[in-house]
Parts: sequence; C-alpha cells; structure tokens
Amino acid sequence: MKEMKEEDIIKKALTSGLTDKEKEFLAGREPVLRHLKEQWNEPGDSFLSPVAKERVLGRVMRKIHPYNTRRDYWMKYAVAASLALLISVGSWLIGQNGAKEKTIYVVSAGRQSMESFYLPDGSHVSLNAGGRLTYPESFDGEKREVSLSGQAFFEVHHDPEHPFIVKTKSMDIKALGTAFEVFCVDSLFYAEMILTEGAVEVSTKKEREKGDVLLVKPDEKLAYVMGGKAEIMRVNADQYSSWRREGRPNFKNEKLGMILPRLESWYGISIKCPAELAGKYSFTFSIHDESLELLLDIISKSSPVAYRKKGDSFVLYEKVNK
Repeated sequence: MKEMKEEDIIKKALTSGLTDKEKEFLAGREPVLRHLKEQWNEPGDSFLSPVAKERVLGRVMRKIHPYNTRRDYWMKYAVAASLALLISVGSWLIGQNGAKEKTIYVVSAGRQSMESFYLPDGSHVSLNAGGRLTYPESFDGEKREVSLSGQAFFEVHHDPEHPFIVKTKSMDIKALGTAFEVFCVDSLFYAEMILTEGAVEVSTKKEREKGDVLLVKPDEKLAYVMGGKAEIMRVNADQYSSWRREGRPNFKNEKLGMILPRLESWYGISIKCPAELAGKYSFTFSIHDESLELLLDIISKSSPVAYRKKGDSFVLYEKVNK
C-alpha cells in the first residue's frame, strides 16, 4: 500500500472510512495515539462517568492497537495541535446489563483554526480555536444534550418536543430553535452567552447552592462569574459573533477582560492581567497572521498597557507615567 500521511488517513476516516490496511497503518502511528490520550484526559463535562471513561479507554486502545494493551503505551505519542480531530469513542461502551451501545463524538478545533459541522439533529455548530464539543451519535432521549469547553456558535434545529441543551462548566443553556454563542473555557471561572435570535433559558451553576435561572432575549449578552450574580446587557449580537463568518477573531471597542481569554484560546498561550486593568481599556482590531507577541506590541504602543514575557506566557501591566 502506498504510504499515507497521518492527517490524510484521519481525514479519510472522518468521511468514507478506512480499509483494514489503512487501519493497521494508523494504529502504528505514534502521533495519533498520544493525541487521543491527551484529549481523552482533558478536564471538563463529559457524558461518561470516570469509571466508564476508564473502561472505554481500555477498549478504544485495544480496538486501535490490539497487540499492546498496556495503558502506559499511550504516553509515547504526540500529534500536531493544529490538526482538528473527530474521535468516535463509542461502540465499545456497553452497560452493566448489556445495554445498547452508545457512540460519543468529540470535536476539537486546533489553535488558530475553526471547525464547522452539523450535529445529528441538523443543528449547525461553528467551533472556535481551542474549543471542544462532545455529543452523542444520535439524540434519542427527551433532551438534545451536548457539552462544550471553549467558544462556539450554535444554530439550533427547531424541535419543541426535544429541548437543545449546551452544558458547560459554569452554566447550562436551554433552547428550542434559536441561534446563540457560548464562551466558557474549563480553565476559567468566567462565561458568556450571546443570543442572536429566538429565546434561551440559562441556568447558572454554584458550588454549594442552587444557581439562578434567567431568560435571555435577542441582542442580549449574559455574563457570569461562577459563584456570583449573572449580568444581562444589550449588545449587537450579530456583530459580536462575526468571527464565525470571517474565520478569525475580531473585536470592536471591547475590554481586555473580554479580549484576552479569546486570544488565549486562539494562540494557546496564557496571558495574565490584573482585574483592574482588564476592565479599564477598550480596543478595536482584527487578527490576521500576527503572532501574539506582535499583537501585544501593537497594543502596548497604542495604549498605556505594557507587557512582558514570562516563560511561555505573557503578563500585562499598566505603564507608569514619569
């Protein structure tokens, strides 16, 4: 068989499937297996319990590489972060009483890239860089549930009998047929939901008490810091979520507090900023091919905001007038 690159085989797996020889070739590729392991262990909401995840992990490993079933075998592998990978982790999950198998999919968008795809019910998703969406092969119950970490825009197929629910670390969004954006990264305690059309019900989450339930209307943004009180404000929703059409982040008169988490997801680099500085200055710009350091340099030269590099991350601070 003519040798194929890992990314070519993965693309084929997502469309028309693989031959036995291609599966064997893929199973021997070290980068692919480590990426599966790393993504599997990422924190965040999941349809599977920890015990079930361990069971499925072992079965996935044996399916892909049946000749070596040791768990530490996974740790030898790596893959380029820019490769968006759709993983079918089901077909190996069987209930204790022989329940019907259920396939779970995970879509991850690589750094500085976006993914666009349809869910089993016909709903459309635009997933921004660094985002991860988990969903079942089919929506069989009373609800259509998906789990998100990152930034995504949903155009939900109308189905009054089966509410569409986006589950995140800090809030759940319930909709019937509508369009909205969600920004909620597992590593952050801050989340946003911006409604373009229709109506949604947002249930916030708190550690020791029941959260609030709020109704959001078109051209409104709900901002929530976990454990606090959610705020609803008027915005131009279509302009706010224009990144899904342009294929890159863009900001119009936005505070650093809104901009920086999105830059972290886009570039995959940590940016530290004091809370008082994050809410003090606003910026308008679009990202093209600039590096993060070049972008911060432009911000620094056009405002009182300065930065310094600290290891693999950046730290922002306010310039001192002398």
